[in-house]
Amino acid sequence: MLLTSSKMLTVFLAEFQECRRLRNFQSLMAIVVALDSTPVRSLELTRNYIEPNLLSQLDELVKLPNPEGNHKRYRQALNQVIDPEYRNNCIPWIGGSFILMYPRSGS
Repeated sequence: MLLTSSKMLTVFLAEFQECRRLRNFQSLMAIVVALDSTPVRSLELTRNYIEPNLLSQLDELVKLPNPEGNHKRYRQALNQVIDPEYRNNCIPWIGGSFILMYPRSGS
């Protein structure tokens, strides 16, 4: 059971990376919210079977939708291009797009 759960987390982390490469932030954020949900967070033993570098990626990606600094992490990710082939493509995160349309002063 633990190996199956850890493999599923690894698959979702790979999907996250692919969404990031394709600049599909709507799907990317859906994965982030799911991976940061209480049921997944409670799989502490499962986390022991995940490679440390993937675990650190997981810990970083759940910070992406954090509203701190007027969604600073999301805006930084939005400006980064992983694959030049997709430079002009983007499926924005709707919540983040609303924030970007009406930024707070001082951002």
